[in-house]
Amino acid sequence: MMITSRPPGLYRGGKKINNSTKIGEFSFGKLLFYFLHLTMDGRNRADVKPGMLVNIILKKDQRSGNLTEGIVKDLLTSSSYHSRGIKVRLTDGQVGRVAEIIADDF
Repeated sequence: MMITSRPPGLYRGGKKINNSTKIGEFSFGKLLFYFLHLTMDGRNRADVKPGMLVNIILKKDQRSGNLTEGIVKDLLTSSSYHSRGIKVRLTDGQVGRVAEIIADDF
C-alpha cells in the first residue's frame, strides 16, 4: 500500500495557501507577518530589552526544557531574529535563550 502525503505547506479546503492567497482583504503572507510581530516570544531581538523579566532555557536544560526566571542584563545575539530564542545574560550571570517574556516593565 502506498501512502501519499501533501508537500510541505499550509492548506485550506484542499488548496495550498501561499503568499498571494487572499483571505478577506489581506494576503496570507501579510496576516502571517502581523501575527508573528504581535507575539512577543523572545525570538525577535527588538522585543527583548535589558531590564525585562524573562524565562530562559539554559544550555544544560535544553533537553528537559526547564525554565530559569531572571532579569535581562545583556543581549548576546547580534542578529534581529533567532529561531530558538535570543541569547541573553541575566543579572545573576546565567546565559540562555529567551523562551518567554514575562514582563517588560520590571
